[in-house]
Amino acid sequence: IMVRMRYAQKSQAQQVHQAVRHHGRLLEGRGAYLRVMRGKRRGPGKYMLITLLILWIVGIICSGEPGPGDGDIIRYPFPHPDLTIYTEEQPPFNYLNEQGQVSGQATLIVREIMRRLDIDCPIVIGGWSSGYNTVIQTGNTALFSTIMTHEREPVFRWVGPIGELQYSVYVRSDNPVTVSSYAALRDRGKIAVVRNDAREEYLRGLGLSSILPLNDDADCIRALSSGETEFWFGTRDITAQKAKKQDTGIHGFRILDLPPISQNVYIAFNRRTPDAVIHLWQQALDSMKEDGTYDLIQSRYMPYICSWVRCTP
Repeated sequence: IMVRMRYAQKSQAQQVHQAVRHHGRLLEGRGAYLRVMRGKRRGPGKYMLITLLILWIVGIICSGEPGPGDGDIIRYPFPHPDLTIYTEEQPPFNYLNEQGQVSGQATLIVREIMRRLDIDCPIVIGGWSSGYNTVIQTGNTALFSTIMTHEREPVFRWVGPIGELQYSVYVRSDNPVTVSSYAALRDRGKIAVVRNDAREEYLRGLGLSSILPLNDDADCIRALSSGETEFWFGTRDITAQKAKKQDTGIHGFRILDLPPISQNVYIAFNRRTPDAVIHLWQQALDSMKEDGTYDLIQSRYMPYICSWVRCTP
């Protein structure tokens, strides 16, 4: 009986130790993990935290320094295709960090899916329109973070959602213009928008013709700042970061008093991607949402997003 009890204690301690190590890595350190745990504490929950810490220490003593467990690994039952994954510079969701590596909220979600599938695919960051066209034309490719529209739905295979974006219309602060609806933007001036983006599709669906498609949001900000356009159909979560990066200053813009448009974003795969691959990627993402990893990644970037979004109507 004592041997069985010691074995059960050791097994449980190892599982707790591995879980803490895994989620602690996603939140960059045990301190951040414990802060999250403390934030979720309710009444007797503090005793649970003490119990977890004791089991963690026991796990370290009994099992040394094991790597992350592979209990959440979903192995391909066939040789996986050599996927190339494309994205754009869109902080805090996707961006190049100081080490020149692709990082960000959505990127971490994609990397965690790959870890659970025991694969390692290259992530290429570049212009949105270029990546979009490449994934349409080339097999074994995928693109994130992509909004699913009626026009796009039959063009790609979809895994997600992996996040949400909010769109709004920006003008320069010295522009006193007001409008009552998105359709009322017609004939009020040029609107900068990213080429092949869902925002361009939305504006064209409203029958707006005074659209200036550009390569990325950075070009749209430059066009708005220089007076080349009167409006920019931008993304709330990234506006301040983009403006800061270009030394434009977020206080030079304001948001028109229109209801923001919220859209879920996905990983879009080339249409010829096999059903089995799509199923495995979706299964891995669903398991992240079930075990709390998805929420941990989202919460890691929430303070970052809130610290940047200062453009208010």
